[in-house]
Amino acid sequence: MPLSVFGESLNRVADLFLKLVNDRGGILLIDEIENAIHHIHQSKLWQMLFELATEFNVQIFATTHSLEMLKAFTQVSSAQDKEIGYYFEFARHVNTNQIIGMKYDLDVLDYGLKRKKGVRGE
Repeated sequence: MPLSVFGESLNRVADLFLKLVNDRGGILLIDEIENAIHHIHQSKLWQMLFELATEFNVQIFATTHSLEMLKAFTQVSSAQDKEIGYYFEFARHVNTNQIIGMKYDLDVLDYGLKRKKGVRGE
């Protein structure tokens, strides 16, 4: 059966995986990674993305506003043998008004998520 007869979720996942596999040694940019992915499948998506990215030497940059996707990312990243994922937040510096990026350790992100301490620029 052609892929086009399946739902948006399967098409999105297939698109991501094909892009990743076809871009060996490159970079994959994913905007709003949570789109079309049901929250119960988000951990599995991250697990598969990490495996493929490692196998094909692809660096992934993904954006999200989804609390569930951040939780899935943290869970899967923390379960890896080595540090494989990082979390960045962008904000404006209060004095200079310049956009700055802040890298958070996964344990800091996990702490914020579990205690509802303002992640996702809140």
